[in-house]
Amino acid sequence: MNESDESAVTKWADIAARRKSDHGAANCSLCMKYCYEGEDGITFCEDKKGNVCPIEQSGFCGCSESPYDEWCWHIRIHIHEGLVQCRDCQTLALIEMLFVYDCVTETNTAWRNSDDFMDGFDSRLTFKNVGADEIV
Repeated sequence: MNESDESAVTKWADIAARRKSDHGAANCSLCMKYCYEGEDGITFCEDKKGNVCPIEQSGFCGCSESPYDEWCWHIRIHIHEGLVQCRDCQTLALIEMLFVYDCVTETNTAWRNSDDFMDGFDSRLTFKNVGADEIV
């Protein structure tokens, strides 16, 4: 994993552990590395050398229809402002961390290509592996 890949995974580990909050593309190392807005206002998920974002390579255009959509929906509905404030937040942040790890390492897991990315996940996931001090 290169530095931006590792940083993208770490972002979500830190969010799940309540050490950081999500600010979308503004604090996503993959977006900072790969995404730019063209003259016509269209955002591209590849750098100007043609290197494509690992999320985009996995078939998720701009993170659409990825676990990030579910995270965004949850924090908007519950007005959590990008912060982990409940067990569902933590579960969704951990799922996003696993999803990003899967994409940047090109791991071939079935759930990544599933129509329902939540398949196979249990809401009783623990967060010891990301250093969370407590579970909400």
